[in-house]
Amino acid sequence: MKIIHQFQKDSRNFLILSDRNTENNPLVDISHESLIRQWGKLEEWVDKEAESVKIYQRLAETAEMHSEDSAGLYREADLQITLDWKKDMQPNAEWARRYHKGFKPVMAFFGKKLAKQ
Repeated sequence: MKIIHQFQKDSRNFLILSDRNTENNPLVDISHESLIRQWGKLEEWVDKEAESVKIYQRLAETAEMHSEDSAGLYREADLQITLDWKKDMQPNAEWARRYHKGFKPVMAFFGKKLAKQ
């Protein structure tokens, strides 16, 4: 309980005791929103992940459209954004599976433009 109270003092909300608190076995909740609000690095990671997902999903949609002959290869700004993303994030199939299936075809589409440069 001493440790729990340390995380509750000075207006910190990291740990919250449930209303169903029993003295010997309290139910303790970790407040996710307060972690994001008060942990700057976590907020930065969350924002970076959201931006990465957006770029990957757009790339995946364009790759699908390209395979149906309804979209061209990336050029100029789109290509540079995606190149920077790939270098910075180094995506892999395991990560990509959470957001869009078909990592290999997406990366093959991306590679087509690089091969033509």
